[in-house]
Amino acid sequence: MRILLVTDLEGVSLLDDWQSMWPHCTAPYAAARREMTLAVNAAIRGLRQGGATEITVADGHGARLWPDSSNVIPEELEPGVELVRGISVLDGSAGFDALAMVGMHCRNGTPVGFLGHTVSGFTAARFN
Repeated sequence: MRILLVTDLEGVSLLDDWQSMWPHCTAPYAAARREMTLAVNAAIRGLRQGGATEITVADGHGARLWPDSSNVIPEELEPGVELVRGISVLDGSAGFDALAMVGMHCRNGTPVGFLGHTVSGFTAARFN
């Protein structure tokens, strides 16, 4: 079973400071990358236990703003997965059997959400 695992940084556990979201904020961003990588690895292990045979991790946070950076720490990822930048839920899920998400933020306008925003031109994305 082929899985697309889409990631974002705003929804990762323990992250509640906007400085954690930006590569130029060195120490907070380094800690955020570590938390994201731990969360992605936990998801990979769970997906494999559930029958996934091929996993592509789409590192989506800021991929179009910082194309040369990686929010997931590549050398700390579980072995045997493909890491790509810039594929989003909206444009890259064709050809996969299932979609999983880690760290997705709340949508724009959510009253108590952390850094809620929605992709330009959309008010919400719904599946199934």
